[in-house]
Order: sequence, then structure tokens, then C-alpha cells
Amino acid sequence: MAASGANPDVTRLAPKRHRAGAARQDTPSSSIDPETVTHVVHEVRNHFHRLYHWVEVLEAEPLRTEGRDALDAVTATLHALDHFVIGAFEVFKPIVLTPIRMSGREIIDNMAVVIRGHAGGVPVDVEAPDGLEDVYLAIDGGHISAAIEVLVRRLVGEGGGSGRLTLSATVGAREDSAILTIQLHLQVVRAVPTARLPLVAEIEWAAVERVMAQHGGTILLEEGAGGDERVTLALPLEQ
Repeated sequence: MAASGANPDVTRLAPKRHRAGAARQDTPSSSIDPETVTHVVHEVRNHFHRLYHWVEVLEAEPLRTEGRDALDAVTATLHALDHFVIGAFEVFKPIVLTPIRMSGREIIDNMAVVIRGHAGGVPVDVEAPDGLEDVYLAIDGGHISAAIEVLVRRLVGEGGGSGRLTLSATVGAREDSAILTIQLHLQVVRAVPTARLPLVAEIEWAAVERVMAQHGGTILLEEGAGGDERVTLALPLEQ
């Protein structure tokens, strides 16, 4: 389904009962100052850069097969550790939302762009009812785009896989609020194994849950038989 005039660079979704344009920040369960976290991340990055430098030096040296295999293993472990450590620091950083007002149609169109860009060649179908252009949410594009990327990697792996992704949306109600329910369903996947450590995936998933909570929404992962998986997002509509 083609985007209907939506800007593919804008994928912004917003917290419940917060007007578009008003930044909102959450405070993780930590007293660590965000500037301190940023400084520590910078220093850790410097150490990783030094390690990558020495790996490059070793790669330029003639090595026997055993040495080359060991170097490849060290390089893969270094990349995984880099990803894990930097991801772990995200747990301590507050989430600051800068929402803008978008229609349900624009949100689905922009999500489809992000999903297709990270699905590794897996076909993506979009099923959306008429009338989504008449419902509105306020959302933060940077955080939502990052969350969608995590979800796609969770479903199809880093390198893509076989199967078919379906992005669907419905308008409904939850308690006393109207909601937009968005589902990303992967059918009959044979995913390429990811090189990420299990804890990296857990940290990334925790970050997605925080982003959804800040938008006043929820996220649910369901695993079915034969490799089918379904992720359901529920976001509150503008009152």
C-alpha cells in the first residue's frame, strides 16, 4: 500500500493527555544524572575505538588459520559487547518526547516505510480501514521509529528471513479511551539467526516498552505455532 501523501521522515506518536508540541520526560528508576551517563558512554566508546584499532592492526598481519579464526571470534564478540554495553546505558537515560499531531493514516503509512526499510527483503502488506485520516494522535517520530526497528529485528532477525509481514490497524476502545490498535504479524518465518546477545534483545525490548508507556500505550508479543509471531501496539487517540 503506497503512502498517501505522508512524509516518510515523520513517524511521531504522543503521550496520553499531552498536547502536540509539548515535550515530556520520564525519569527511570535511577538517580544517575543524564549528563554523567553521557560522559561515561563517551569514555566507553573511546575504549572500544582503541580495541577496534588493534583488531584492524591484527587483521593486517599474516595469520595461520587458527589465528584468523580466533581473531574473527574476538571481532564478533567485540561488536556484540559494544552493542550490549551501549544499549545497557540507555536504561539509565530519561526518555524525552517531542510529539507532533498526526492522523492514524499518516502513522500507518510512515510505519510501513520504516518496516520495509528494515525487513531484510521480507514482503510487507498493509491492511488499514477507511477513516484513519479522521482520527489523530500525537507521537514522537524518533523514538517510535527506533522502537519499530527493534520490533522488526525481533521478528525477522538482523539479516531478514522468509515469510510475510502484515501491518494492520483498527480503531477501538480501552476502558474510557479510544485507541488505535496496530499489529505487526509475521507468518511462517524462517528467520536468519541474529548475532545479538540475548540480553541485548531484552534491553532493546525494555526500551520499547518504556517508549510505549510514555505514549500512554501498551505492547504485547504473542508467539504462535510454526514460527508465527504477532506484536500488538495500542496507542490512545486524541480526546
